[in-house]
Amino acid sequence: MISLQNLGMSYGSRDLFEKVSIQLNEGVRYGIAGANGSGKSTVLKILAGRESSTEGKLDIQKGTRIAYLEQNLPIGDSETAIEIVVHGDEILARALKERESADLDPVHAGEIEEVILARDGYRAESEAARILSGLGLPDTTHRIPAQKLSGGQMMRVLIARALFAKGEVLLLDEPTNHLDMPGIEWLENFLLYEFRGMLMLITHDRRFLAELAEQILDVDYKTITLFNMNYKRFVGARTLAAEQKEREAEAAKKKIAELTEFIDRFRAKASKARQAQSRVKQVEKIEVPEIIPSSRRKPSFFFNYEREPGRDILNVHNVAMAFGDLKLFNGAELQLRKGDKAAIIGPNGHGKTTLLKIIAGELKPVAGTVHFGHEVRMGYYAQVHEELRKLAQPMHEHLYELHSTKAVKDVRTALGHMLFEGDEQKKKLTALSGGEMARYVFADLMLQKPNFLVLDEPTNHLDIEGIEALEDALLNYKGTVLMVSHDRSFIKRVCNRLFELKNGTLHELNAGVEALDSPGDAAVAPATLARQKTEAALALLPQRSGGGGSNYTERKKQKSDAGKQQTHIKKLEEAIAAHEAAVTELDAIFADGARLQSLSPEEIRLKSAERADRQKQLEQKLAEWESLA
Repeated sequence: MISLQNLGMSYGSRDLFEKVSIQLNEGVRYGIAGANGSGKSTVLKILAGRESSTEGKLDIQKGTRIAYLEQNLPIGDSETAIEIVVHGDEILARALKERESADLDPVHAGEIEEVILARDGYRAESEAARILSGLGLPDTTHRIPAQKLSGGQMMRVLIARALFAKGEVLLLDEPTNHLDMPGIEWLENFLLYEFRGMLMLITHDRRFLAELAEQILDVDYKTITLFNMNYKRFVGARTLAAEQKEREAEAAKKKIAELTEFIDRFRAKASKARQAQSRVKQVEKIEVPEIIPSSRRKPSFFFNYEREPGRDILNVHNVAMAFGDLKLFNGAELQLRKGDKAAIIGPNGHGKTTLLKIIAGELKPVAGTVHFGHEVRMGYYAQVHEELRKLAQPMHEHLYELHSTKAVKDVRTALGHMLFEGDEQKKKLTALSGGEMARYVFADLMLQKPNFLVLDEPTNHLDIEGIEALEDALLNYKGTVLMVSHDRSFIKRVCNRLFELKNGTLHELNAGVEALDSPGDAAVAPATLARQKTEAALALLPQRSGGGGSNYTERKKQKSDAGKQQTHIKKLEEAIAAHEAAVTELDAIFADGARLQSLSPEEIRLKSAERADRQKQLEQKLAEWESLA
């Protein structure tokens, strides 16, 4: 168990969050939500012991092992991926190192062997290789010096290290950023079915978050709020909570205004002086809730074009690409017509970005042709922007140079739509963060007014609010879109065609974007799902058509059984709701530092035991509900 009591974090005069009191419980999978820069990563760093809070207290149960996805781990010159992963289990790594010592006495040697056996040390390398392969790192890279790996490959090694560490708490900060779609799905299954500890997860992949998170920690309004619900329910609950807070504040302000007006009007009148004084006291007692602005801000993407293209937009014919002896793909065919919105998916390293660069004219294929239709004007969003990062120009000056025929106010308006306001527009390109650079490039794209957008991983550096805004803009865009993305939710909402590039071949998937579906896509509430399934079962009963009495009796019995099952399901749902409410109430006690301190150690023990019992009963009822529904 982890307890946060009046926790606060500031950097100089900038407050990220304050007065946070939350109880985090064993075995629960938490998703951490919030805008870029709100403090999500800082929360994980505090829990991992990499940073200290500026106020409050963090209590972690003694002996709790915490595994943290390190972003910048020092690597030895000859250290291999397998070794880096195995060393993630510090207890096992220490035992393996001690075993190599020449002067071990027999007793200590026996103790070391017990540790190695207990931690499955003799299978460590094969298990590390399994995790690396699952995350998409080829077997050929497992035993070469890790310093020869690319940045994306190294990130997969670090994710594997965190998974292998066997922590009771696992802290993952944007683990999907460097994974392809198969790697994301493998990680999702590992966390769902193999990892049994507490998970703290930051990700902008909404489907990944929706599949994994049981509860949400929302970092906003300079605090952290626990929502005891999954991500899809949280999205609505967060909006309602914010609206309620604003209504309460407005009501309080209105009441104060009315009372103040009365006081000002009648203070000077002797006959009304008593009433005026009474209202002064009323005003003094009214508490207006402080409205702290949300850190969430949505950029305003707007794509339109001036030149109307013809029906045919793009024709990729028999295109092949290789780098020396490395053959990426051959015979690629892709045709797009006006209004198509297509995505290319496939494993990393199979040539998706290369194909987009060929279409954008940045690379020349070894064979084949790329033709654009009449009046096609392409806008290209690259995955990396290293050339821009070398420029020391203020962003507004550079953008105006690119669009010198446009009015200065149009350039500044485009930057404003991308959340750069006032002096922020003078920030130099070399100083931009990943998210800021992404928004700057989108400002450039909007000013280009292309009728064909080619986008390579456009969501990589956007927060969830930015991704949702981009989705809406692309849905309203009348032009044509071709993208590479690993964000399944994004593709499914925006695109109507889906191509896969794999093992040297590009082909269109007949199922289209529906190929991305999984059983977890539909977040149907238990009661709704139970009703739907019961209704479906009733619909499958034999229909009466004047048959014999035995058929009628059988149908009557089936209908009766279905009715009884529906009643039982309803009772289970009521019990589930009661247990959920009890768990929530007990969590509120543990999250309230003042209430917790007022309880005796015995009372705390009893409350903790009650919560464990309630959670167990809840899981049993849910399992029974699932078997019936």
